[in-house]
Amino acid sequence: MKLPSARTLLFGSSVNGNNVLQAAWLLFRFYIGLSLALGAGLPKIQDGIPEWFEKQVFDLGFTWPSSQFWATLAAWAEFVGGLFLAVGLLTRLMALQLAFQFFVISFLWYDSPAPFI
Repeated sequence: MKLPSARTLLFGSSVNGNNVLQAAWLLFRFYIGLSLALGAGLPKIQDGIPEWFEKQVFDLGFTWPSSQFWATLAAWAEFVGGLFLAVGLLTRLMALQLAFQFFVISFLWYDSPAPFI
């Protein structure tokens, strides 16, 4: 079995040849990426990292080297990761780091996550 190249893993698609599916994925990726970048990331980095966000990061236990470092990193990851998703640049890598970040939010920050309904 031949392993896929790094280019295929980073830029490949399983919907090659189907223009309707490609357009749908493009619109979906664009919407999700801009929603993350402009709705979640930009407000946190626009006027400096909010105190409430840094406190949440501290309460999660991200204290070394400092909670401000991790809060800044998380805010920029939301902003840059969302923009990269929107334009289709390194989408799998960005989706992986955003999935990890939202895993932490969903299962460590919330006391009792609501089940899927």
